[in-house]
Amino acid sequence: MDQNKANLFNCAKSIEDYISKLKPTQRWGLDQHSIDQLLNPKELENKRSVLLKRAIGPTIERDFRTTYLFYKNQSSRFDEALSKAYNEYITTYHHFSSLYFISEANSKNHLYVYNTESETKENKILEISESLDCFYAAITQLPNGELFVVGKNGFSESTFIIDRNYEFRKLQYESYYFGSSAIYLNRNVYCFGEKWNDSQLARSRRYDFDRNCWFDIAPMPQAYYMSHSVIFKGDILISGLENKHLLLYSIDIDSYSTIPYEFSICKRKILINVEERLYLFECRNGFIYESDVGNEYAWKKIKENIISDNPFHVNCSYNKGGIYIGTLQNDEEPHYYRFSLGLKLMTKL
Repeated sequence: MDQNKANLFNCAKSIEDYISKLKPTQRWGLDQHSIDQLLNPKELENKRSVLLKRAIGPTIERDFRTTYLFYKNQSSRFDEALSKAYNEYITTYHHFSSLYFISEANSKNHLYVYNTESETKENKILEISESLDCFYAAITQLPNGELFVVGKNGFSESTFIIDRNYEFRKLQYESYYFGSSAIYLNRNVYCFGEKWNDSQLARSRRYDFDRNCWFDIAPMPQAYYMSHSVIFKGDILISGLENKHLLLYSIDIDSYSTIPYEFSICKRKILINVEERLYLFECRNGFIYESDVGNEYAWKKIKENIISDNPFHVNCSYNKGGIYIGTLQNDEEPHYYRFSLGLKLMTKL
């Protein structure tokens, strides 16, 4: 076996090691036959490449290639760079198994964590002098498991990394007030919307981890107050509290397009991507919508009045065939629910 094929084999083996730990529903369409082909050193290089693209998902080749080149510059080993790029992909595009909320109560900053794998919850007191508030704090998980937090309370603004030991390090930060949307994609965190006192603005930014600084991106066509975003086919879908439509942010051309379907106005709309099929949860009326097969932007209501809460903040995650929903009221601990996609049944946890 020549060196190039050996490297491909090693990379495929590392992918198989990861895939083998996943549940069957989490294997992103890879059946056992495809896995066997990935591991077969007699397979032609071009066919292996096609299978590898299946392993990393057909819609994110551009981002995967960029990430691979970044790791290639750090390592002379092809398989190591490709393996790291794949691991970053699988962490970014696979829905994380925990829900997170940050809130201030009794003069302390609380980090609430719900692990959907073990169905257990924690309440961590964050030892930090800055005052954070979930109404203004945007939080997203990074590929290494750390949390990226952009928060604001009063006249204090902060950008933090929270590591797995719940310790902090502060990032370079400019005077900027975010809404509630932050999402990691391809070594950047994208934040959409801004709140300045009682005004809602359309300004948006991204934090570049390679350059360790913020960059402006195109502002939204209109302000999306209390926005929420999700990765979809390599780009980003955005919802907003007082907007009937979803926005699609195209990363390559730094521009937005409007999804024509009309949802309710003045409802928190939380998006979730379940293996490239979209679901949307409307707070207050408790509706869940599902995108039609073959037409991502045609929606149907599959359940209504599933939660009686009027939540202050909402977070969602997908795991084990269900959508996990966390809701947070001011000065209260979160409530957690699981919506079974098969039974279309909501259970309070």
